[in-house]
Amino acid sequence: MRDDNISARILGAAFPEIESEDPVAYFSRVAYPYHALCYSWLFWPNLISFHGAVFVAVEEHWHEFVSDRLSAPVSGVDIESPPLSWSQAVRSFNIFEVSSFFRQWPESFENTQEALEQLAHTLVETWSAKLLMFYPDRKFSVKLIDSDPSLELGIEVTQESPELKTPSGWDPQRRFIASREQS
Repeated sequence: MRDDNISARILGAAFPEIESEDPVAYFSRVAYPYHALCYSWLFWPNLISFHGAVFVAVEEHWHEFVSDRLSAPVSGVDIESPPLSWSQAVRSFNIFEVSSFFRQWPESFENTQEALEQLAHTLVETWSAKLLMFYPDRKFSVKLIDSDPSLELGIEVTQESPELKTPSGWDPQRRFIASREQS
């Protein structure tokens, strides 16, 4: 859970000219409305439904990427690669490293990792709320993942119920949905 005291301490270190212990004091003093507008899609992301699965869209052209990627065989996957179930494929698109959302970093800021953790907790809360609002008949898990050594701090979104139905034409070996013409 996000901690306002930790967030205030981090913001106070980043913006020492603002003397406040209330994190709400910072957005009106350090950001433009344009910043808030562009971040609104991070906090309240677009959701894409594709073959009955929901994908969180927090990257540019995500709808096209998901659609294109799942409509053609994966190159480089050989016959010895383990098959990938539909739910595993969907999961692979719904794991996000929090640091990957940003390309601009301060030259030296000692609280960056802690700031990412506070942001991640906030995103878990807001993404959970949006999924519940837009898909009240489904149950999703939105959680932090930090135990995978191959990933930095991340967020994983998984549909828990109802169970995802594998679309007709799903090829678990080649990892795509084959249309009748491709079969």
